[in-house]
Amino acid sequence: MVITLIRTVQYNLSELQDVYIHTTCLATLANMAPHVHRLSAYASQRLVSLFDMLFWKYNKLAEVCDNQMTLAKGNSIEDDTSTEMHIYTDFLRLVLEILNAILTYALPRNPEVIYAINAQARSISAFQESSTFQ
Repeated sequence: MVITLIRTVQYNLSELQDVYIHTTCLATLANMAPHVHRLSAYASQRLVSLFDMLFWKYNKLAEVCDNQMTLAKGNSIEDDTSTEMHIYTDFLRLVLEILNAILTYALPRNPEVIYAINAQARSISAFQESSTFQ
């Protein structure tokens, strides 16, 4: 179930861009997270890579937004980028909530999540330096 929901989110990120599918799938994962048992290495890696992909897209949007702010003010493209950045911020917070729930309530039953997080330590350390999420 976890893999199916993560694949749905990742496909939707690349093809459909429907906010409601993202929100529904991530909310379902957040509700399931404290009750997850024996999450496989593949599912754990996909969950952490979803975080990595969302953070990468967020950083890219932040760069575009910064460039647009220096070039023009009050542009409708700037507003669209700002709205999209806000959406990705919410998605990142939901994925962090999912990881936190697994680590807090189901850690002894899911050691593979720790291995997946350690494998992506470089991107997570870059995330820690982001001023928005400190």
